[in-house]
Formats: sequence, C-alpha cells, structure tokens
Amino acid sequence: PEHIALIFKSVILQYAGYFKEIVFSVIDDHNTGQHLNPNGNFLPFQQVLDKYVAYPPTVQAIGMSLGPCRLIRSKVNSNSIAVNEFIVRDIEPCEHAAYCENLNDQNHCHSYYHPPLCPSSSECTENNDDVHCQMFVHRKNCRDGGRCALTDARHLANFDHPDYCSDGGHCTNMRTDHLNLYRHVPICENGIDCDLKYRRVAEHLTKFRHCQRPCEFGGNCIRYHDQKHITNEQHPFNLPCPYTPFSCKMFAKLLQPSNEQNSSPNANEMNEIKRHCYRYSHVCPWGRLCNDQSEEHLSTTIHIAREMCPSGSSPCTQMMKEDHLDSFSHANVRDIRLLCRYPGSECRDRSKPDHIIKYRHNYTLDYLGVAQYFALNKRINFIQNQTEMIQMIRNYVERVYGMAWKNISVSQDLLKWIDAVLPVHRCVAPIFESILVHGHVMSRSHMERLKDPTFVVDTVYQHKRVRKILIRYGPAFQNDVREFIEALVCMEFKKVKNNNLLEEIEGNSSQGFEYRIHSKEQVLIRNLNKSDIDEIRLCTKQITQASIQLHNNMTGIGHEGDLEFGTNQQVFSILGPNTASYYGDIVIVFKRDIMLHPDSNFTMQAATMYKEKTYNCRPWIKNPGSFSGYIKRFHSTKLHCSIPGYDYITALELKAIIGLKHQTMDVDLSNIIDRYKCVDAHQVIEAHLPQLIPLSYIDHIIMPKNVFESLSPEAQKNARELFPHNLTITKHIVNLSIDVRTLSNPDTSRKDYANYVFDQVLSLIKRQQEQQSIMSNSRLLSSYGMTITIPAKNFETYIAYPLTITQSYQQYLSQSNRTTTSDGCIYIYWKAIRGDFMLILTNQMIESGTVQHNLIYLTCYIAPFVTNTNSDPNYNEHYSYINHWPPSSHQTVLEQQNFKAGSNIFHKGCNPDDYVFYCLKLNPQTGQVSLMNVGVNGIYNHTILKCTFEKKDLDLSLLDYIHVSAGRQSVSIRNLVISHEMITEAHPKFDKQFVSHNHNTHSKSGTSSSKHKESLPDEVGNNNDGTNQSFGHRAFGMVKGIFGYKKKEEDNDKNEQQKDHQQIGHLTPCKNSIYCLDQYSLEESFSHNQTYSHPCRFSELCRKNNTKPHCIQFTHSKHDVPKCHHDTNCTQVNDPVHRCSYRHTDLPDYLYPCRDQQKCHNSTFEHRKKYFHGEPIDLPSKKSSA
Repeated sequence: PEHIALIFKSVILQYAGYFKEIVFSVIDDHNTGQHLNPNGNFLPFQQVLDKYVAYPPTVQAIGMSLGPCRLIRSKVNSNSIAVNEFIVRDIEPCEHAAYCENLNDQNHCHSYYHPPLCPSSSECTENNDDVHCQMFVHRKNCRDGGRCALTDARHLANFDHPDYCSDGGHCTNMRTDHLNLYRHVPICENGIDCDLKYRRVAEHLTKFRHCQRPCEFGGNCIRYHDQKHITNEQHPFNLPCPYTPFSCKMFAKLLQPSNEQNSSPNANEMNEIKRHCYRYSHVCPWGRLCNDQSEEHLSTTIHIAREMCPSGSSPCTQMMKEDHLDSFSHANVRDIRLLCRYPGSECRDRSKPDHIIKYRHNYTLDYLGVAQYFALNKRINFIQNQTEMIQMIRNYVERVYGMAWKNISVSQDLLKWIDAVLPVHRCVAPIFESILVHGHVMSRSHMERLKDPTFVVDTVYQHKRVRKILIRYGPAFQNDVREFIEALVCMEFKKVKNNNLLEEIEGNSSQGFEYRIHSKEQVLIRNLNKSDIDEIRLCTKQITQASIQLHNNMTGIGHEGDLEFGTNQQVFSILGPNTASYYGDIVIVFKRDIMLHPDSNFTMQAATMYKEKTYNCRPWIKNPGSFSGYIKRFHSTKLHCSIPGYDYITALELKAIIGLKHQTMDVDLSNIIDRYKCVDAHQVIEAHLPQLIPLSYIDHIIMPKNVFESLSPEAQKNARELFPHNLTITKHIVNLSIDVRTLSNPDTSRKDYANYVFDQVLSLIKRQQEQQSIMSNSRLLSSYGMTITIPAKNFETYIAYPLTITQSYQQYLSQSNRTTTSDGCIYIYWKAIRGDFMLILTNQMIESGTVQHNLIYLTCYIAPFVTNTNSDPNYNEHYSYINHWPPSSHQTVLEQQNFKAGSNIFHKGCNPDDYVFYCLKLNPQTGQVSLMNVGVNGIYNHTILKCTFEKKDLDLSLLDYIHVSAGRQSVSIRNLVISHEMITEAHPKFDKQFVSHNHNTHSKSGTSSSKHKESLPDEVGNNNDGTNQSFGHRAFGMVKGIFGYKKKEEDNDKNEQQKDHQQIGHLTPCKNSIYCLDQYSLEESFSHNQTYSHPCRFSELCRKNNTKPHCIQFTHSKHDVPKCHHDTNCTQVNDPVHRCSYRHTDLPDYLYPCRDQQKCHNSTFEHRKKYFHGEPIDLPSKKSSA
C-alpha cells in the first residue's frame, strides 16, 4: 500500500494546479494486521497523502510534465518552450528510467521514453523517496550556483541553477551569499560609467547590471593605481593612497617613526597620520608573506604577491643582490624593505647581509655630477674595433704559435676583474689644489676654454659645494641660482684688465652686473639662508679667479703628439694600478662609472707608444709606417667599457702581450697584476676620460703625509670637507726636493709608498667587484651600458650612445650564431633618476647646430616624478609620451596632448628613492613601440605606453642612433644598453596563482565566505624580525609613546641603540591571561587590547621585548624551562602542556586559544600545533619578569 500511495503522490505532484482537492476512499482488506499487510491499506495512504499540498512548479523547464502535457524545446525558436501532448506507449520506456546515463543523447531520447523532470527542481526534498526518484529525473545542482556563467544547452540540461534575481538589471547587490543564491543578468562591460546607463535606456538597463564586479585578485590586486579598474571592480581594501607604496610620507613615518630621515611625529601630526592611513589603503611591505589577518589590516593594506625566490626551501645564495631582493619574496624579509637612514654612498653597513635584507637605500642623493659631453667618440666604431682586434690576435696565434683558436679561453675571474678595474690618475700638489678649487679634474683642452665665462659658470654650477646646497630644490629655483652665479662670474671677469677675457662679455657694465646680482639674491634669500648664499658667492669667486689664473698658467705634462692624437681633450689615467711616479705623488682613483661615459675610451697602451713601440710589443698589429697611419691605428684600437664584449678582447690582448715572450696564451690574472708592477705605465692600459670630471666621480684619494702638509691650509680644509670618508693620508714621507717629472722609477723615499698605493688600488678594485655582485643578477645591466649625468639644456643638446642599433645587432648575431632574433624585437634598457628627459631614436646622429633635412625621430619623453607627495591628495604628474615629432616641439606636444601614446600616471607607484628602471621595446616588423617600467617598479606600476606606427608615418627599421637629452633639470642615467632578447631578470612577475586570506572581495564589510578564519595576533611578527604589525596597533602604540612618556624618552626612541634599558609600563593584566579570546577577536580585540595586557607567547625570548608599542600590550615573564632534546623533530609540538614545559626553536611557549575551545572538531596536527583548547597551563610567576 505504501508503494501505491507514493505513486499517487508523484502523480499528484505532476498534476499540481489541475485539481482543487483529491479525495481517496481506502478500505482495509483481509490481510490487514497479517504478515503481508501489517499496517493495512488506510494507514499508509493517510501517512503519505493526508493533508499533502502540491504546488505547481515556480520555474517551468524543458523536460517537465505539467499534467498530461510535456514541455519541449520549440522547433521555431530554440530559446522558447512548447507544449507537447503526452501519448501513452508512443515509444518504448527506457529500462533505466530516471537513472539513465544517456539523457543527453538525443538519439537515445527519441527512441526511448524517460520520466519527466521533477517539478520541484533544485528545491526537491524527496531524495529519500525511491518511488519519487524513479518517476522523476533529478538534475544535480550546479556547483557554481548563481555565479555560473555557462550557457550551453548541455550544461543547462545536466544541472539545476537558481532562479534569476527579481531585480534584473537593477540589482547592485554584490554580496557573496546573494550572488550564489540567484542568477543575474551580466554586468555591462562599460561598468559604472556606461553612457547608456546615464541616458536611462530601458532595454539596456534590463539586460545588464551596472555595478562593481568583484576583482578576481581581491586584496592581491596589482591594478590598484588604475582608476578605471578601481571604479569598476570591487576590492576588500579602501581607496588606495595615490603615493603608495614608496612615496607616501605619512605611511613611511608610521613604519619608521624613529628614522632620522623622518622627524618623529607630534600629536597633531600623529592624528593626521592615523586619519590618512585609515582612510586610504597602502601596499603592505610584507606582501604575500604577511600574516596579519585582522579586518582593519586587510581593509587598509594591499598585498601584492611577488613570486617566491626560485631557491625554494634551499638557502638563497643571492641575498646580497638588491635587484634579487626587490624582485622575489623571501621568508622573513619584507618585499619593500625599510629605508636606511643613510644614503647609499654613506652607509657603512651596505656590505653586511643582515643590513641589506632589512634596509633599502636612497640613491637619489648619490647621483654623479655632470661630466660634460663633447662627442669625442662619434667617429669611433667600437664594435668594428673589437672584431678586428680579435681577428688580428687570432691570426697571429694560429699562424705563429700554431695553436687552435678553440683552445683559447678566458677565465671568469679575469673578466670580472676587468669589469671592475678602476681608472687611476696621478698629479702634483699645485694641480690638486686647482682641482679642489674648480671642483673638477680637467684636460688641457678644457683649461684653454676657461677664458669663456660660460664654461666657468658650468664649472661653478656643477661644483660639489653648490650641488649639496641645491639638491633639495626644483629646476626653477636652481635656474635662479645659476643666473646668480653667472652674474658673479661675469663681474669677476670684468675686474680683470685683459681684452681677451672682456670680449666675451662686452656690452655689459659693472653696474648692470651688480643689479643682476642684487635682484637674484633677493629671490634666493626666500629659500636659502645667508650662509648658503655666502658659500655660493665664495665658491664662485674662488673658481673664477682660479680659472683666470689657470688659463694664464696651464699645468700638466704635455706629450708630443697629444694634439694630433686628440688626447689633449681628455683626462689621462691608467686603468688599474698607476705606477707613474713622474706624474705626481697624489693618487686619484675614479669611480668605475666614469669609464661608462660616452666620451671615455681606453687603449691597451699609451697613445705615444703607437708611434713605434706598440708594433714590437704587439706584433699582431701591423706598423702603418706613417704618422697619419699611427693616428688611424690608435683610433682603430680604442675600446669602450659600455660596449659588451670589450672585456673579452681586453683579456685576449693582456694574455697575448704577456705571453708574447714565451709564445703562449696561458696567462692568468696574477701574471697580469705582476706586469703592472714591472713595466712603465705607458705600456699598460691607458684610459682617456672626459674633459671635465666633477669631484663626485672620485672614489678615493691617497697622498703621503708631507705632501698633504705642503698644501695650503685652505686646500687641506677643503680636501677634508669634500672627501671626509675617502681621503687617505699615509704615514709616508717622500723627498719633495726632487722634481718627480725626472723620475722613471720611484726613488728610495717613494718605494714603500709605491707598494702601498699598488695594494690599495687592488683592494679598491676588489671592493668594486663585490659591489657589482650586489647590484644585479645581469652583467649586462651592471657592468655595461652608457652612464652619464645629462645637464639641464631644455632639450637643446643631445648625447649619443656610442653604439648604434645596427652595430649591436651585428654583434648579437655573430656572438649567438643566429641569423635573426628570437622575437624580432629590440629592447633598450636604462636606469635614471628624476625624469624630465627624452630618449630619442633617429636614422642619423643628431648634429647640434647643423641643418639635417632627412632626420626622422622616435621621441620618448619621461616626465619628472611628482614632488608634492601627501600635500595634495590628487596625483598630478606631467604626461610621459611617445611620438615621432622632433624634441623641439616638446612644449607644443604637451599643451595639445598630441602624442601617439601618453600617460600622466607613468610613475605612479614607482620608487623615487632609487634609479628607475625603464625598457623601450621596438618591433620593426609590426611598427609597435612600448615604453614601460621594469625591475621592482614593474611589479607596482603597470602603466605601459604602447602604440603602433604605420610605415608611412615612421619606419622603425630605419632608426639606428640613440640619444638622450634633459629638460629643465639634470638627469642621471646608468647602464643604457641595447639587447635583442628580453632580459628576464629585468621583468619580475606578479604571482597570478596566489590566493591569500585577504582575497575575498567582501571581507571589509563582513560578508566573507563562511570558511573558518582565525585572526592572528600582533606578536606573530616575531618570525618576521619582530616588526610585522597591523598598522592600527602600530598607530596606537605610537600614540601611547607620544602622550604617555617623557620628552627625554621620546628623543631616545629615535636611536635604536638606546632602547634596550628603558623602563616600560604595562596595561592592566587581563584576568583570562593566555585563555583570553577577546584579544584575537575581530570585533573586540582593538578596544580590549588598549585596556588589558596579556602574556606574550614568546615570553622573555620575544624579539620585540624592548619595543614600546609591543610591550605596552604584552608581558614577558621569564619562562625558565629546558629545551626539548628533539627540538625541530619533536612530534609533541601539538601538545600545549609539552610546549609550555619545553622550548622549541622558532616556536612560542604558548599557543593561540581556539575560539571553539572544547567544542572544536578540528583534530589535525597543524591545527593543534597552533591552537590549544582550554587545557590547564602552568604560567610562570609574575615576579620572574625578563
């Protein structure tokens, strides 16, 4: 009877809505109460059907039966439903009925009859009714629920989906539970800013929703500076600060209130900081490794997921490489390290691993001064020189030595030494005094220009004393200072009764100069104090007077032929230890950067050797036999350190020269260093440096004690002030009565000094090698490429890269044994500080002052950084752009915004404290050009300027020369290189697969998924060097520090070394101690932890037990227990009593209290290792405080 009753029930469900009431008359039969029918007939019918109410289906779907009719797909319109009459025994029933596995097979369904779909659809509650399940087909619920985006018929036939939201296109509810509960019409692709929405087009508003869609990356979104993206998509964090992650001064003070680069905030400023940091979100320095899951932290920070270090669980061997630390995440290391209080050049701890992994450095104050560019190498083809020099050595070795070229190799240690070797200059005391006054080392050719006031103005303006004053000011004010200097220089020249000098400034009276000086001084006094103005005035006067005197009495050794060889235009030095005592006892070691200047070059021997001696020392070079031939040969063997491959040919030359006597190429680095000691300086590598070298390019100065004492008192004072850390005055006493120019070898008084200098130079080279290993993983990006500081010339002068694209491409093909590049693209990489410069590609070298009718341009302008960070909530950066107009049209282009591609947020999110790394990508085949930020800025800034040129507008394949030019401020550029393959190290990636605890879009509003989430407390940062705190707690601690302590303690707080022994008061202890659940509650923790303190889980071993904000809220009683002898291999770390009784490496003494306590059903090892559940724990007495 029950089976029959259930059949009736299923039929009634199918006919629901056809009948108002159905009455059954049921009588018991003779088997009632017997074995066959113990309950009779009436009782089963009553239990199944009495008071049963059946409702017609709310959603009618194809495959359902409504009474005698079956719903089928319309033959006219496949998207509509048609009604088909049911005919009994029309086709044969399928033996599997509702359980058939071929319900999606149309041929099968046409041949066999199957039961209809259940009218209750996904809301069916009769899953335990076998009869019901046999009489109706039940589709499974789609696992994506209302979020399902599939529309194919097969999927819709197989799975049940929720009803559509009744609000249709007007629904703006993006809560997770609502989206799962109902299906929705799609979100308009134009988002909130849709024009049709504002025009109220009814049909469009019905078919599409206009609301924020959830961002697929949630709290890990990398497009936080994309205003359109932030507007159209929903994120769990507040509106991002436009200056995060590197430029927000308020957030920097929050992280490092005691950093001397930031003054400690006062009460009002602290309130402003709190208000700003609660209102705007900032990038969390810990990135993907952050373990703060508090709601306040997730709503006010963005967690960018870098890729983890490729070393994985193995120890990373590149922790001293800053590029590597900036590109990958490492355990216990911030993605964005704290900013060291000392600039990069002044930090004494840069070589310490513990310092490097914790701090980054400001390099904007270290940029080199302007070494003027005079295009001295514009006629030199360095690639051709390399190729011919290698071929000459190869021919000689194979012909004379009988050696196979494939057996000739160059060791890596020799190449690295060549890449780090420093240029060393020597001079006598009078010249050194002149260098100090002028602030430059200069060539004889430049001394002749000192009759021109313009050159003197440039010299003063770039002097280290002046640059130190102006470094904080913008280009407009710096131009005012320059005009002030110009008037002072002209006034000094006017005082000299010399017609040759007066010609340059004829027509200007002394009264006119005095007026200009006075008017400019009135402008300067508004920004500079009187001592700074007096310093500029004194520096100008000293340099001008010294220039006039030096021009009249030029110093230095002038060799015969310098003018013909052109070496009089450059500063001489030896690349490596300089043993030429006859040049002077004062040794000036230049920074490696000067060798990357476009005017620098070097030859394997001095220019004077090319007259005769070179061809005996290097017989593979043919003697041209004429003076003009000597000059040509000299230029054809010049090399440049910015051109890849120079180190290889240099190594071959050194090996060949040293091995010549024994006809061998088996020469190592020690042999090369020994040769520097034995031969005259003219026979080793001679470097030819730019005409005018600022003091900022000097790495170190060495001189004997009595030579220093022979300098004037003013010179001694200036030397100590200008070189406080890199001036070495040795104890040696040399014979000053000897004219050093007569010495071929050091005399007796100079031998010990010569050995000392030799060893010091080698140690400086070794230090350079170590620094280069720190800077970058790529040798191409650290050892090569043009490095120069471009003067502010309003884009009127152009500096050419000494390598053309064609030359670079030919070198690439010859070295890679390829016939083409892998992707057909050209990549130009470079680093720069400040912006406001252009990278210009042309088909010919630009000749300033020359009419060039056939020039074609690709102009890439990089705008300066925003300087008014935090003072203006609106980000106001000038446009960076790409176009094919000449640089002279720059102002017109900006005013009319007439460019192929442009952006006024190109630097948004970039680090202004370091060189910014750029990449220009060209595809000559497609005409596509892309300009982007790479390196660490490529992680936090994703603005790419991209455009495509038609060949009729600009044929990229014709571009060959690369120039740089600056606008209204000088710009420092480093390592400009051409590559024909993408340098992967320069393009760190965002981990798109990473999903963190802050991924849920609605975590901020409390509608996160129901998955259990335990929030972590403040002191969990002990595993992250004790500084990973949510900023809310950090701000609270800072406020307590400001209002709750004496001024003296505030001052001491600036110095980390003085924190150790300060007395710190605690809050009232919480009565629940380690069992307290409120201290970790999202709702109660903030107010509770401001009122009560709790035992720190790490006891007295806590790394933050001397940090006020932490120690206010946590106590650190001494927990005197032994260390577990199993330690890291212990299997009882999930036992809270064992954990309290024994110490384990990197694990706390106490666990977190689980919020479910004894009701917790999670018995996994990982959970129990982290949480305890009310077990009785013996705490140490309060008297045993650490």
